[in-house]
Amino acid sequence: MTPSTGSLQPTPAEPTATPVLVFNKDLFFGVTITNTLKALGYASRPVRSADSLKATLVAHPEAALVIVDIAAVDDWDALKTALSSASEIPAIAFGSHTNVEGLRSAKRIGMTRVFSNGEFHRTMGDTITRYARPRN
Repeated sequence: MTPSTGSLQPTPAEPTATPVLVFNKDLFFGVTITNTLKALGYASRPVRSADSLKATLVAHPEAALVIVDIAAVDDWDALKTALSSASEIPAIAFGSHTNVEGLRSAKRIGMTRVFSNGEFHRTMGDTITRYARPRN
């Protein structure tokens, strides 16, 4: 007796998730961000520098949001330049409440919103939903 192979049905391709660019240096917090984005239907696109952010913004003009870990930024002017290349994409930042200069710098360059680490962690899903551009 020959085993039945059944009907081979093609599986439908999953739609491409809208990217959210994540400039972060904390691996563990990055996993939380990635998992939250995935649960909300977004694709996390990690970037490691302002230059790579700029290149990724050019490659993904459909991005819904940019999330920036203030601790990852070593050149605020380069970050401002990168973000200005895609000013229609909202950009939010988070950082330690003790990093007053970093929080001020994020506001100075025009981030859409700046959060303390605790506030961002507590409200991450709602924050992403609120600030991300609508999907097409």
